[in-house]
Amino acid sequence: VLFFTELPSALVCFAIFCSICFRDSRGAARWWGIGCATGFLFLLHAKNVGLIIPLTALALHALHGLGDPLRRREAVAFGTGVALLVAVRFAVNYAFWGGLLSGPHARLGEWPGWARLIGEMTTRLVGLLVDQEFGILIYAPVYVLAIWGATSLVRVKRDLAFSIFLVVGVYVALLICPLTNAHGWTGGWNPAARFLTPITPLVGLCVFAGLRTAPRAVAVVVVALQVAVSAYAWQHPKILWNDGDGR
Repeated sequence: VLFFTELPSALVCFAIFCSICFRDSRGAARWWGIGCATGFLFLLHAKNVGLIIPLTALALHALHGLGDPLRRREAVAFGTGVALLVAVRFAVNYAFWGGLLSGPHARLGEWPGWARLIGEMTTRLVGLLVDQEFGILIYAPVYVLAIWGATSLVRVKRDLAFSIFLVVGVYVALLICPLTNAHGWTGGWNPAARFLTPITPLVGLCVFAGLRTAPRAVAVVVVALQVAVSAYAWQHPKILWNDGDGR
């Protein structure tokens, strides 16, 4: 049994996003819980800081009426919850590795120069999408429909669309940047698109919108391709596990 932090990260991230964007969350206790859940993402894995930053921004935007004493108490409760779990992460990291942030896996990369930085970020982004071993669209082509769905959401649910874009954009930007992620984008021996798993539920909202708004011929072809890929993968599950051998 292998424990991948990306799976609980996806669940916690989506639960927080729903609490902020889909529900009228009220009460200091509830916002303290949302804050603890947000900080818990950092405890799960250091790279989840790419989720904490935008989710915190969305929470503070939802609590923008800080002139209201109730809203102010909720904002303080949220910040306290985040700070508490981040402090726990710092304490655990210090106990294991002797530092608040750095460790054998959580470390910053070196500055490679602008040309190599942009080139590496481009390679990582393309690889995350279409690489034979680790690209999400090779194994889950249904996510192509997110293109139509995102366009549709911008027109009919602008706030929701930009909330999704913010979380996905910040997370992916820190993931593909070699300064904030020294390990690349393949993730070692693991299922494809492992590092994208935490945000796939959010992108899935765009996929659902895309199923409703994409041209019917496109939707039918994409869904049929996804069914075929999934059926083959169920019969040959080892194809879902790669180790970056370059084939």
